Amino acid sequence: MDEVTTQGDTCNGRGVHFQQSPMIERERHHEQQGINADHGEDALWADLVVGGPSDVTEHLEQEEDGLAQAKDHDHRFPHFHRANLVSHKEQKQQAQQNDASKKNNWTDQVGHGAVMGSNAMRLMITLFIFNFLGPLVHAQEHDLGHYLQAGAANSPLLKDLNYQLETLGLDSAKLSASYGPQVNGTGGFLYAPRGTKWGYDEAITNGGLYSALLGASVPLFNGGRKRSQLDAITVQGENIRTSAANTVIDLRRAITLQYITSYADQRATVFVGTQTRLLEEEERALRKLVERGVYQQTDLLTLQVNLQAQRIALRQATALFRNDVHLLDQLCGITDTTAASLIAPALDPPQDFEPLNSPVVQQFALDSVTNTIADRTVDVAYQPRLTAGADLGLNAISLSTIPNRFGGSAGLNFAVPIYDGKQRKLEHNRVALRESTRKVYRDFYLDQLDRRHAQFTEALERSNSLLTDLRKQSSEEDRLIALYRIELESGLVRLTDLFLVLANHATTMTSLIQAEADRARIINELSNLK
Repeated sequence: MDEVTTQGDTCNGRGVHFQQSPMIERERHHEQQGINADHGEDALWADLVVGGPSDVTEHLEQEEDGLAQAKDHDHRFPHFHRANLVSHKEQKQQAQQNDASKKNNWTDQVGHGAVMGSNAMRLMITLFIFNFLGPLVHAQEHDLGHYLQAGAANSPLLKDLNYQLETLGLDSAKLSASYGPQVNGTGGFLYAPRGTKWGYDEAITNGGLYSALLGASVPLFNGGRKRSQLDAITVQGENIRTSAANTVIDLRRAITLQYITSYADQRATVFVGTQTRLLEEEERALRKLVERGVYQQTDLLTLQVNLQAQRIALRQATALFRNDVHLLDQLCGITDTTAASLIAPALDPPQDFEPLNSPVVQQFALDSVTNTIADRTVDVAYQPRLTAGADLGLNAISLSTIPNRFGGSAGLNFAVPIYDGKQRKLEHNRVALRESTRKVYRDFYLDQLDRRHAQFTEALERSNSLLTDLRKQSSEEDRLIALYRIELESGLVRLTDLFLVLANHATTMTSLIQAEADRARIINELSNLK
């Protein structure tokens, strides 16, 4: 079967499909050849109508095989005969002037088939709408904010960053405590027995050691060193917050992008459903016109084949929409699989753009602070260190003197670096190189950020202009379709003309849906530019 397909989604390869049957070409062929059908032909097509679309397809396949095998029309279709070449209008007049009894007999057969076919078709339509359009009608409505909130609440990366911030708070408290007084308890027992000709020299071991001490120490004049380390922890916290801001932007962009795709799928599904219902209405109207002899049975079968193809397209569009909604739920960490109807995303382009507010640019600023702290830490490491210490307890070398060996001590420890081979200067040079590299990256990124903003702004203007034209085109095609439907019910136009208009309208709607999705994607990029 030939297919007229509109491919509007250049990113995802998706489009709204309108199926066109080979019966169109067959009808044109019959009109050119001037083939007229008698009562036997009408009865055959009436039986096929009662049989349903599957019997119609089977008969069409058999007929096409016959066309490929022989040239004799009577040999291919034993139920048909060749009439004189007459125009389509003359065929209708001749059909209306048939014998009254023959017409009544034909009408009874077709009418009986039409009643059975109509009842079956109504049941099929009801089940179809309930299965495929029902979830969209009765589903809960969710907007973009619902998914953004769920995504932020369920993101494991954001939770991990929050835990890291809490850990830094503990690290800061631990560092402050390390610069306060430290109290430790120590103890030791050593016994070195000796004889006349064996044992350690008593001058070395003192015969033993019995110790139990409580000591305390506190570093003095270390405010600069402590401040540098606390500043480094503070910068680490800001880095984590900046990473969280980057994560939020990336998550918001990804969720919004998937929401836009899902909403475009929903719009395509609704449009295909509208086209399907339109063909169903035309099928019921055309059936009555066939009974009155205004149109032929081939017209009705052509419409039924296209209607069946349109239902398949609707099922495909519905499956695609549900799959994308499931992907959206997974992205946001939503476990509820209840059918949902999406609300049009309310996205407005940002009015102001300030590159310095970008988390990436802010990260460059934090890197500069980190380099400054590193440079200062080099100098702090070469400052003198002074520590005060004291202890209290027992310290004896023999068991007999333990009661008289309780006491205490106090003192100061002082250390100052004198020469290290110019390592201090080398460390300063390393920090300076790192700062120069940071400036190069920052300047390049700011330039690229301005270019990207200008690019998206220009793309948004083109998208707005395209949307205006597409909406105007779609409105004109809607009016044209309405006129064609009126003329079709009066027998003034061919069915193939209506199919052509519907196919063109499907192309326009696919382009319109895609253009609206593209505009939303551009706004999404502008809103989450970093």
